[in-house]
Amino acid sequence: MAVKLLIVEDHPDVRRGLEKGLRLAGYAIDVAVDGTEGEYYIRNFEYGGIILDIMLPGKNGMELLEIVRELGDTPVLMLSAKDGVEDRVAGLEQGADDYLVKPFSYDELKARVKALLRRSMGAVTKDLVCGAVRVDSKKKEVYLEDVRVELTSGEYSVLETLMLKKDEVVSRSYLYEQIGEISEDGFSNAIDVMICKIRRKLGKSLIETRRGQGYIIH
Repeated sequence: MAVKLLIVEDHPDVRRGLEKGLRLAGYAIDVAVDGTEGEYYIRNFEYGGIILDIMLPGKNGMELLEIVRELGDTPVLMLSAKDGVEDRVAGLEQGADDYLVKPFSYDELKARVKALLRRSMGAVTKDLVCGAVRVDSKKKEVYLEDVRVELTSGEYSVLETLMLKKDEVVSRSYLYEQIGEISEDGFSNAIDVMICKIRRKLGKSLIETRRGQGYIIH
């Protein structure tokens, strides 16, 4: 499944280069051209990571970083033309996970993004448990009453996402973003089919449908 990233960058050439390079690296990308648009995406969508320029029209990168941290712990890589130690320290102290000075190598950028996501996902190595169902996130295996149950990669991704967000309603569109292998036109029906198959394998009561909202595991 493709990790979805948000790029907030006002310089057209840098923005296009970031988008092209990261798409080729296999990431799903949203792009914001200024602080106002960036705030909209940050408040309304969820991302695996955010690449955030500091000098932006509207709200600047530091203001957006503050909003990101108010909402959660999404990994953030800050970009800046300023290479002073005090600027890097300010960004890191405010909650940035990494800091890259322009101009930069796109190979270095991709390596830093990969490391950032690896660190953030490294916490997801313990078992996820709901009743008799256990998900081993490290081995990507699922057990019912300690008996291993075979799921497809898509079914596993849906189940793990719901387990990670236990007691939260998760929308079909968010589940689709986590899968990344379904055509957009048919994602809603495909998600429903996967949910049905997971219930058949692990129990009807495991996943609750919230009509018009999505699904939830308690």
